[in-house]
Amino acid sequence: HMINAETLAQTKKGVRIINCARGGIIDDDALLAALQSGHVAGAALDVFHTEPPDMDAPLIQHDHVIVTPHLGASTTEAQQLVAEQIAELIADALVNGNIRNAVNMFPVDRVTYERASPYIDLAEKLGALQAQIIDGQPVALTVEYYGDALEHPTGLLTSAVLMGLMRELESGTVNLVNAPMLAQERGIRVDELRTTGQEDYSSLITVKLTSETESGEEQTRSLAGSVFGEDSERIVRIDGYTCDLIPEGHVIIVWNQDVPGVIGEVASTLGKHGVNIAFGSFSREHPGGRALTAYMLDSEVDDATLRHLDSLDAVLRVKYAHLR
Repeated sequence: HMINAETLAQTKKGVRIINCARGGIIDDDALLAALQSGHVAGAALDVFHTEPPDMDAPLIQHDHVIVTPHLGASTTEAQQLVAEQIAELIADALVNGNIRNAVNMFPVDRVTYERASPYIDLAEKLGALQAQIIDGQPVALTVEYYGDALEHPTGLLTSAVLMGLMRELESGTVNLVNAPMLAQERGIRVDELRTTGQEDYSSLITVKLTSETESGEEQTRSLAGSVFGEDSERIVRIDGYTCDLIPEGHVIIVWNQDVPGVIGEVASTLGKHGVNIAFGSFSREHPGGRALTAYMLDSEVDDATLRHLDSLDAVLRVKYAHLR
């Protein structure tokens, strides 16, 4: 209790107590004792520790206590004003696209949302791709923003990342509003960073996802995307490897040793299983080191094809994803 026997004793004799905030603020027994001793001259109470209160309680029946029923918002005039405000807010959202006073949504007007739309779409797909290439259970997510991406509501973009991530992990409805809550329920820590300095891109969203595997080890995967022009979205980095990937459709990512013939083996294996390559992006650390290839495909890849690819000598890891 903020107001108890000790704090009441520090007040001047004859003080009057008014409480229209929360009932738990005042120790009822201490207030009654102070009233009975005459230290408190009177009290006006609109809220109580237990509501509705016991009307026969000594505090309420005390001659120097005035009680009101905590119904200020339920008068005819107040209800009329609330109804008008609700109607105005809904009309503004539907007609003008302005979201104001929302308790579970970022306040953003239609123009701002439309300008940010390519970044929202990119952020969602980065989250969806992360969910499909990571091993184990996600435990931490870091989203970094650079350049032009900082001109948009980053909180909204982070929610879009979470929406993409959680739609792959949850079976129910996932949207911009409930995605952060669903991530919190899963125990996923979310951090948002703004970065400056030199970069190869005018805008960059980097999504780092850490998971805990069945063996108890932590694994972190990093994806980065950029928007070229007004709305041309690209994934430009995977685990630090430079790439150029349109984030849509069927995608397969191959981590491999940089040795002669591995790209041909992967392409041949996909062809044997009836999968056509639409586009490929290749990157490596250095000659003879590790490399990464991202392929855009014309059709889905089944488990048998993935097992065949994974069995190739130079292939270290294979992941398939479908970006809608």
